[in-house]
Amino acid sequence: MSLQDGILVGSRSGHNRRNGRFTRGNDVYQTRQKLLKEALAALHGAYVLKTPADQLIAALAAVHIVSAAKARSTVRRTAESRCADRLLSRLQPKPQPKPTIDELLGHSEPANG
Repeated sequence: MSLQDGILVGSRSGHNRRNGRFTRGNDVYQTRQKLLKEALAALHGAYVLKTPADQLIAALAAVHIVSAAKARSTVRRTAESRCADRLLSRLQPKPQPKPTIDELLGHSEPANG
């Protein structure tokens, strides 16, 4: 997996055609890091990450989620999303709050008394 997945090297204005390196003003790396940070924040909100191993699994799953979003081929996208799904199955989801009686009955205001 490369940091340039989803980007054609040399055909975009952000790459030098001779050596394939980033040119000034190219923000692909920063954009990817921002997407990883957002995906990891979403995983922190949805899963219980108690141990360092859980945090590493969540970070790796975030990498696969971002890679799946950037993938061009259906095969690559499916493989990345399945890998992220397998990793997330090892994590414990945060418990959802139990609904109140009023929410179950569909009342908009709580009953007084």
